[in-house]
Amino acid sequence: MQLSFFRVFALVVVLSGCQSPREQDSSSAGEAGGPRGAALVASSSSRKESTAQRAPEFTPTLSESSTLHDYHQFAMAHHPGLEAAYQSFRAAAERAEEAGGLPDPRLSFGLFLEEVETAAGSQKGRVGVSQTFPWFGKRGGEADAAQREANAAWHRYEARKFTVFEDVTRALYELHYLRRAIDITGENLELLKQFEQVARARFRVATADHPDVIRIQVELGSLEDRWIQLRQLRGPTVERLNAALSRPTHGDLPWPASLPQRRFEGTYEESWSLAQVHNPELLARQEEVERERELTTVAEKRRMPDFTLGLDYLFVENNPPNRSFSDRGDDPILLNLSFNLPIFRQRNSARERQAEARQFAAANARVQEGQHLAAELRQVHFEHRDAERRVVLYRDTLIPKATESMGASLAGFRAGDSDFLDLLDTERTLLEFQLALERALADRAISLARLERLVGIPLETVEAELPKSAEGES
Repeated sequence: MQLSFFRVFALVVVLSGCQSPREQDSSSAGEAGGPRGAALVASSSSRKESTAQRAPEFTPTLSESSTLHDYHQFAMAHHPGLEAAYQSFRAAAERAEEAGGLPDPRLSFGLFLEEVETAAGSQKGRVGVSQTFPWFGKRGGEADAAQREANAAWHRYEARKFTVFEDVTRALYELHYLRRAIDITGENLELLKQFEQVARARFRVATADHPDVIRIQVELGSLEDRWIQLRQLRGPTVERLNAALSRPTHGDLPWPASLPQRRFEGTYEESWSLAQVHNPELLARQEEVERERELTTVAEKRRMPDFTLGLDYLFVENNPPNRSFSDRGDDPILLNLSFNLPIFRQRNSARERQAEARQFAAANARVQEGQHLAAELRQVHFEHRDAERRVVLYRDTLIPKATESMGASLAGFRAGDSDFLDLLDTERTLLEFQLALERALADRAISLARLERLVGIPLETVEAELPKSAEGES
């Protein structure tokens, strides 16, 4: 029975599409070891499900009562760098879907300039369709490599997210520190003004010297200049927070009412063990190593030929019935098979050496990333511990003693047993200790954010004890 051209064409199309890219991924996973390839597909599916929650369900309105989590959610919804990293992951994920598929089929037409006379009749022309099939394992290797690239893009998105969280946390705690510094400096400024009034009154009754009044006025002017400088610093600090949140830099933000004070009690070894498993930059580097390993295998398989399967349909003109052939006028169908010939060994060898060099480069970059991570983690772990030490020192020892010394100096001054110089020294010391405590509190929170960025997951922390002044404020 004579087949029509359209039935032949449909047959070849079905043949060329009989194996989908995902089915090819599964078969190539079997070639490469089975579970690893299946894990690649599973990880891709799980990431697609998790990306549905990449942005918050609602964008919080930032107010004085907003929490640190609210600021993080706002940044996730608006930050262009985070969106760029996510779109890069989307592009890589789509490339992974595309990779491993068959090349497009080729449809060709031909017309005989001079008709070819055959026993069955005159051949007028032909139409053909062909499909190229890469050598076994090439499509699977390319699909696995593309999936590894998508995995690396996802890890880099995660790294970018932790970086954004760190920037927001740093800017927010700097703003909170500025508020506390303004309040503490203002309180000491009011105290010095009271000292000045006392000094003036004593000078009028000749119980105090004029240099004492001058010393207090100089200290008062210096502290007032410091207070004004801190107040003027609010604008640049808010702009820095706006930049971290991707808000208009000229927009105003309220003072944060209260921020969590937590500390990480784990050791460096514990945080390093977590970082080796969860650090997104390290995971991205490892995915790049695996990608280059897959591409090296693909480069080696390029020494093997690809084959092309095709069907040609020839149009034959029906001859006059005086011929006695039973198949006159039948249109013949030609099945053909062709191969490319990768005979240029120098080019093939160069391609393999190039793939091996990229693999070695990726492996060494991963080692270097691990070394930098270990060094930075050690430094940040020290900074967090040191900030905690300073908090305990100023909160439990130095500020109570400075407050006690301040009270003794004030009592001695009132009794005439001490002069203004002692009183000013104790007041200045108490001010510096109070500011140092607030600085240590901010440093502890900022270093914790850096630790979480380096580790790659939120850390298990404990609630830290707040100073009495901060407790009252909250």
